[in-house]
Amino acid sequence: MNNSNKKNSEPDKHLEKLKQRKNQRWLEWLRRPGTLRLIFRIGLFIFKLLKWLIEMLN
Repeated sequence: MNNSNKKNSEPDKHLEKLKQRKNQRWLEWLRRPGTLRLIFRIGLFIFKLLKWLIEMLN
C-alpha cells in the first residue's frame, strides 16, 4: 500500500517541477526590456486597429 502511494506521488512531484520550470522561463522572458516593448507595441497596434474599425463602421 505504501509503495503505490510513493508511485503516485512521484509523477505529481515531477509535474510540479515541470510547472515551476515553465513558470520560471515565462518570468525570465517577461523581465526582459525588449519583451515589455514588444507587448506595448502589440497593444498599441490592436488599439489603433480597433479605432480604425470603429471609424469605418460609423
